[in-house]
Amino acid sequence: MMVPKLFCGTGKEVHAKAKRYFARAQKLGSFPEFSADEMLDSKDFPADCGKPVVVFNMQYDTGGPWHYRAYCAGQYNDIRSGDHFQEDKLIVFNGLVNHDWGLLMLISFSYLVPKPEHDPLHNRHFFERLLEAWPVFLAERHLFYDEGMLLYGGPYFWNNAGHSLWPLMVDSGVPKGLFKLQFPTERMRDDWVPE
Repeated sequence: MMVPKLFCGTGKEVHAKAKRYFARAQKLGSFPEFSADEMLDSKDFPADCGKPVVVFNMQYDTGGPWHYRAYCAGQYNDIRSGDHFQEDKLIVFNGLVNHDWGLLMLISFSYLVPKPEHDPLHNRHFFERLLEAWPVFLAERHLFYDEGMLLYGGPYFWNNAGHSLWPLMVDSGVPKGLFKLQFPTERMRDDWVPE
């Protein structure tokens, strides 16, 4: 999986740059593209990076270890309230949804994904993209948890990101009962991400 270097590192390294990036995107009305030199392959992540490698919330201290910080879009966007809220939110959504790394950011802050009753086309596009990216996330599931999480609530992707993704799926019409069938809770396994 390729991710922008901009969102990788310690909190101290990432936060100010992320704020500037999202402010610029909002001002332009679209996201500046990242060049190949500005991207990093997950195979090249540092050996001593923090676990889990992908973090979905800011509980990790700003001076802490190296992570891919998927919470940046939700935490540092320049979305205005009032009349501009939906328009600004769509700028962020459109800038993220077509990239696998961007989907992780949308999952981190699910309010950035349009609700089906307000914008069914963009909502559907999110889930179509999620299905496309799912094999990548499955192949790289080791990035989403550390070993301790297997003892306390299961792999990180579902233990934390799932708090945003599950309600989004239910709001979009996935029957609640399906989760009991598709999300087993055997905590000592790392292969229970639904395939």
